[in-house]
Amino acid sequence: MKRNFYLMICMALSFALGLSSCKKDKPSEDLEPVGDGLIQNAVKDYDGNSYNAVKIGDQVWMASNLKTTHYADGTAIPLGNMVTDVSANNPFRYYPDNNSSLADKNGYMYNWPAVVNRTTGSSASPSGLQGICPSGWHVPSAAEWTELTNYLESKSEYYCGNNSKYIAKALAATSGWNQCSTTNTVGNNQSANNASGFAAMPAGESHQTPQYYGDNAFFWTSTPANSSPNVLMAEFRSLCYYEAFVTKDNEFKELGMSVRCVRDK
Repeated sequence: MKRNFYLMICMALSFALGLSSCKKDKPSEDLEPVGDGLIQNAVKDYDGNSYNAVKIGDQVWMASNLKTTHYADGTAIPLGNMVTDVSANNPFRYYPDNNSSLADKNGYMYNWPAVVNRTTGSSASPSGLQGICPSGWHVPSAAEWTELTNYLESKSEYYCGNNSKYIAKALAATSGWNQCSTTNTVGNNQSANNASGFAAMPAGESHQTPQYYGDNAFFWTSTPANSSPNVLMAEFRSLCYYEAFVTKDNEFKELGMSVRCVRDK
C-alpha cells in the first residue's frame, strides 16, 4: 500500500516536473567524468574497509556509505536489534533493511549517538567532530551539507530541467532506486544519475522496523536540531526516488541512517 501511494505521487508529479528533462538524461556511455575528481582508496577504517572519495568543490567526500563496526580507536559499535536496542543516548548500528547481506554494498545504518560518538554534536563548518569517521576525516555538519548542495546548484552541469534546485540526480547512484516515470527525479533514467560522483544509495532508515529501502537515502549530519544538548532530534539530508531535490529536516536521534565522512582540511 505504501509503495502504491508513492507511485501515485510520482505520477501526479509528472506534469509539474516533466516539462523539461535533465541535462544528464542521456545514455550512460555519454556521461561526463563524475565530480571534480575521483580519489581511489582515499581512506581505510579501523576494520580495513577501503573507501574511494570524490572532490566536489572545495570538499572531499567519501564516495560510498560508511560500514565500519568500530571507532578509529578500536572501540566496538554494538550491533543493535531494532526492536529492543533503540536509544537516543546509546550508540548502535543496524543492517540496512534488517538484512546482513546488504551492509557491504549499502553500509550500516547508525543512530545519531553512534555517529557523533556520544558527544553533543557540532554546528560548525567544518564540524571539527571526528565522531564515527576514520582519523583525518569528520562527520559533516548541516552547514557542510549546505556547502555541498549550494555548490551543485551553482553549476548547470549538476542540475536538471533549468532548475538549480533539481540536483538530486547528480548525487544519486546509477542503480538500486525504485523506478519513477517523472523526468528529473532520482528514479527516472537512473543511468543518468551521479554526475557528482557522490553515488548515494537508497538504504532507507532503521527504527524498530526497516523503512524506505529502495525509496530513500538518509544521511545524518553532526548538527542537533537546536542548541540544547538534550534535544531529541538532529538534522539530516535525504534523497527520494520520486523527487528531484535534496530534502533537509530533523529526525529523532534513535533512528538509524547512513553516514558519509568529509576529509579534514
